[in-house]
Amino acid sequence: MRQKIKSLDREINNIKKPHKEEFKKLQKWEKELNRIQGKEHVYVADVELDQLMTCFRMSFANLCSFFLSQCLNNEKMELQTLIQSFFMLSRTITETENERTINLTRNEKEPEMMEKLALGLNALNSSGLTQTKSKPLNY
Repeated sequence: MRQKIKSLDREINNIKKPHKEEFKKLQKWEKELNRIQGKEHVYVADVELDQLMTCFRMSFANLCSFFLSQCLNNEKMELQTLIQSFFMLSRTITETENERTINLTRNEKEPEMMEKLALGLNALNSSGLTQTKSKPLNY
């Protein structure tokens, strides 16, 4: 059987010899075709990580929706605006044995947004949020 395979390989090489450059080009183009069709590389998606990140994104979107509806009296706002105007504000956190206070720095360039934020923070403070250690959170 090995001899048969070797003889066939020799025949193939004898056929290829006079057309060496053409066969190299053919192999190159076949390789490129396989690459384009995606048959040579199999990309594996990390499904668990994708599902976990989707869960975090959905939870964050739900929290933002809750904040807009419950704390800002059903205010309509894009998620990007909410993040840029409220969540990206600088803050200082003071923690004592009894409570945790988060002081946000007002953005004086957006007075209307800061008024809305003040309403939302008052609603959050009146809701009695607590940290995992049962310390009340104050904004």
